[in-house]
Amino acid sequence: MIVKKMPILQGFPNFETVKFFTGKFFQKYNFTPVFYDIETTGLKVQREAITEIGAVVLKNGKITDTFQTFVNPGRRLTPEIIGLTGITDEMLRGAPKLKDALTAFLAFAGNAPLAAHNAEFDISFIRAGCRKCSIPFEPTYIDTLILAQNLLPGLGKYKLDIVAEH
Repeated sequence: MIVKKMPILQGFPNFETVKFFTGKFFQKYNFTPVFYDIETTGLKVQREAITEIGAVVLKNGKITDTFQTFVNPGRRLTPEIIGLTGITDEMLRGAPKLKDALTAFLAFAGNAPLAAHNAEFDISFIRAGCRKCSIPFEPTYIDTLILAQNLLPGLGKYKLDIVAEH
């Protein structure tokens, strides 16, 4: 069943928009997305850094694989970021540097599309990190924020925890 035509899948060859099929879209194109999230030292991609990358592979409603790494940002965290993310300087001691963390994450994801809530934020940090480390990165990704805004137009707020309740 076609739910709605929307621009949710970025970077998919020959698609400006896709028709999202309940349960059938991913089967039709024979791929399973990697759902991921990052934590950062702040909001500005030009001056902030990734501190954590986490990801899961979800098949038939079950987590089949997981990935998690802290990333050494090369600086101390602010009290605001520690309070927001729960990540401390102690947790980042000995963590991989950006290039090693991104290389491991991209190896985990393989050629699968990436999926995230407000994906452009996360993708912008991954993209900037890859550019800084000379790692090729041309992602296909799904933004669950845009998906939720289209499928739940009356919700009002689209924070991930609010969307997950529906």
